[in-house]
Amino acid sequence: MTDNSPVDGLLTDFFEAVNLRDLARCQTSLAKLDRLAVDDAAAGHWSAYCHAILLFEDKRDWAAAERIFTTMLQADMLQADLIPTLRARVLYAVGRTYIVQGRWQLAIDAYAHLLTPTTELKDPIEYIKAQRQTAIAYYRGYVAGEFDADVLHLGVHHCRKALDLSLIHISEPTRRTIPSRM
Repeated sequence: MTDNSPVDGLLTDFFEAVNLRDLARCQTSLAKLDRLAVDDAAAGHWSAYCHAILLFEDKRDWAAAERIFTTMLQADMLQADLIPTLRARVLYAVGRTYIVQGRWQLAIDAYAHLLTPTTELKDPIEYIKAQRQTAIAYYRGYVAGEFDADVLHLGVHHCRKALDLSLIHISEPTRRTIPSRM
């Protein structure tokens, strides 16, 4: 993930703690990651991402999480300094923040960037999740009255792509480096 085993270990621990809702353990891992970030730019990027994840998951401060994610993406557009794996995770996470805020088209746009052939998604599960979230954004946007019924076929299309890929990989279990909901 980062080719930096101390950072990888802390990220694994952080995301396991997020999944378990063990916020004290999240904070401990994040504090250690922050200390590494002083001398390691990649650790700094991951630290910012993890802080935003905590804002999203723990505080439910979706706007603050969105600001961090979009700042990371804007900086990456100027400097191209995010590793592809992190860039993909940030795109997915910003899409989730848009969904919980009812900003359907922005979520769809974020996932569209994530699903481009140039985006590095090593884990097929990440691709499946992005397809599913795109379908959810179309559906919820329709239910909220923001989209007309003609977008529902787009949601179905993304669901089918997710299901097709799921069926292909169902017999080939993938080992996820960092388990997370985001």
